[in-house]
Amino acid sequence: MDTDEIPVEAGMEEAEFINPDDIGEERVEEPMDEAVHQDMEQEEGESEGEQGVEEMNDEELDAIAGNNFASFNDHTDAIYAIALNPQNEDLAVTAGGDDVAYLWQTTTGAQLAKLAGHADSVVCCAFSQDGSFVATGSYDATVKIWRSDNGELVQSLEGPSQEIEWLSWHPKGNVILAGSGDGTVWMWLASTGQCMQVFSGHTQRVTCGAFSGDGKLICTGSEDSSAIVWNPKTGAQVHKFTGFNFHEGHVLCLATSEDHPLMLTGGEDGAAKLAHLEHGKIVGSFANHDSSVESVGFCKHHPFLATAGLDGKINIWDYNTLSLRHTLSHEAGVIKLLWHLSEPLLYTCSMDKTLKLWDGRNASCMKTFTGHSDNVLDFGISRSGNMIASCSDDHTALVYFVE
Repeated sequence: MDTDEIPVEAGMEEAEFINPDDIGEERVEEPMDEAVHQDMEQEEGESEGEQGVEEMNDEELDAIAGNNFASFNDHTDAIYAIALNPQNEDLAVTAGGDDVAYLWQTTTGAQLAKLAGHADSVVCCAFSQDGSFVATGSYDATVKIWRSDNGELVQSLEGPSQEIEWLSWHPKGNVILAGSGDGTVWMWLASTGQCMQVFSGHTQRVTCGAFSGDGKLICTGSEDSSAIVWNPKTGAQVHKFTGFNFHEGHVLCLATSEDHPLMLTGGEDGAAKLAHLEHGKIVGSFANHDSSVESVGFCKHHPFLATAGLDGKINIWDYNTLSLRHTLSHEAGVIKLLWHLSEPLLYTCSMDKTLKLWDGRNASCMKTFTGHSDNVLDFGISRSGNMIASCSDDHTALVYFVE
């Protein structure tokens, strides 16, 4: 493939990929300097299920009483991943240890399509940004692309030699990324199955990855204790973070900011690192966990970061001052966190069998969601934040409507 000509599709323009001429040399990680800090500063503006309500007053109980609750029970093994269609919140996909994925209706729990064909556990799933496709990734080392309206198989993507660990869609087009246990990352054009790029540079399993918020860069993290920033057009490394001032063990999770050239990583060492994607520097280090950091995320409208760990802690940080604002907690390890798209509200799921909704400004727990009988492994939220869909080791997926 001519690397200067990447196919463009469905709203994804060439401008979404970085100009190779703009790429600087790899930089050694340094503490934050004043110029970088000034670049980052900005003004800080100002369903519960039918059971399991914690310490709520009558008004809150009345509000929850009108919420709906649905479940999906067709899997025969643990459900590892769940996603909601960004254009149609009535459509969900789940991926399980029974080697299949399902499309189903969130309002009723009715099955719409069985996505069969993988030969091993299906461990990740995601809808494209326009909602037209859904991707599934499996320990059989393949990614499959399906039509989300009827479950028809569109493409079966092969290339990695070991299991698929994660999937990430481009924010503006039908391009899919997948990270593998063999240390490589693959990028395909979903509609045609064309392999657009293979990224080689990690020496161990690629545990996490995502496009940058503007779609011009790719960020990946690995068990080799490094994170790499890539040019998607050429496959070249832009920056590599490793060694001094970075993680001392496996990099387990990462998130990229939608509005700023920033990446946040979480590691086996219990630390989180904030990296500037343009300057190639580590600009912040966060340490307040007693175990591995499993999930990280940026708040869209406030300068807040969140880190969640197997120690049961959720830490909320201010990335302008690099200071700890609040520490929240579950009764067991926290698996995942997500910020609300338009409010400083934080959602979390845990091995304590619950999900929680927090106000990131004052650390109050607004709601606790129960119903699962085992670890809650994944969840998704609707664009409005009024729907939460979760999945568990208990073989079920639950839907909570938060009015």
